[in-house]
Amino acid sequence: MFAIVFKVFVAYLLGSLNGSLLLGRLIGVDIRQEGSGNAGGTNALRTHGKLFALGVVLIDVLKAVVAAAWLPRLGAGSGDPLPWIQVACGAAAVIGHCYPIYFGFRGGKGMATLIGVYAVLSPVMLMVVVLTWLACIALFGYVGIATMAGAAAAPVYTVLTGQGMSSPMLIFSVAMALLAGAGALRLSQRGAELEQDVSALTDELEALRLQLASAEAELARYDSIAATFVGQSLRFATLSAPDQVPRLHLIHNEDQDLLLVAAANLPPAPPERTYQLWGIREGEDPVSLGVFNTSPEGAALQTLVFGSELPFDVGAVTEEPTGGSLQPTTTPFLVGDWTSPTS
Repeated sequence: MFAIVFKVFVAYLLGSLNGSLLLGRLIGVDIRQEGSGNAGGTNALRTHGKLFALGVVLIDVLKAVVAAAWLPRLGAGSGDPLPWIQVACGAAAVIGHCYPIYFGFRGGKGMATLIGVYAVLSPVMLMVVVLTWLACIALFGYVGIATMAGAAAAPVYTVLTGQGMSSPMLIFSVAMALLAGAGALRLSQRGAELEQDVSALTDELEALRLQLASAEAELARYDSIAATFVGQSLRFATLSAPDQVPRLHLIHNEDQDLLLVAAANLPPAPPERTYQLWGIREGEDPVSLGVFNTSPEGAALQTLVFGSELPFDVGAVTEEPTGGSLQPTTTPFLVGDWTSPTS
């Protein structure tokens, strides 16, 4: 009895030699971190190509052949129940592939290993399993569904061929079908986790994109502000309230057609109102130079584009409806003189 238990344990250790994880270590990758996250031949093919996948399948099939064909006969006596030992060792190899002791009990679905076991125990059943697997691939295109269907086809075939309910092959095929279902459930949960990870990553990328767009807009604003100071002809104005406290500073770059508005201690305009800047020359109607508003702290730093030489003697600010007015509708509360252009 000890010898049988020992063989089953060795078969499990053989099954734990997962082909994709062994070859992955040789090239410095963990295939469970790539593609679908499954440590099997399909994911190996998708992520590393045909040659890598072929090596994976050969390892997974051959270890099953060794576990189910050679290991049960090693030192076997005439009275040993060889069919039961073979299915036990075959099942242990498949379980080892799915839950490998060497790799944190995270392996593959076990289809290649199961094929190797069926190749030893019943080549005809192997054909049924493979044909069912290929048919499901052609119909549905999903390896997971094909694996479950192929595993489920084996016990159905066993019953239809008249084998008893207590036969080793029926018990083995039912156990493998249940194991395939558990593996599919595990992969489904893994897929749901990956979808959540992708969704969270997408949200993070969108947030970063918005931050980048905001930063680019802010950079463009500062570039525009810096351009105000580059030129040979600048005019300045300081607009004050009646109490003579400076509230607004203006710089006009006639070379760049830019007007910089810098405010401090100027409360935001009331709802549905805005501040409008005017250029005033004696005997003429005021000309709008643009609208602006301030932050809750009373500050503003804004560049306006104005393509004239600003032939005005006085600058003024009024409070107007949102969007501005053609002419002032309120009395200016900030007023100041323009300086002569610098050269």
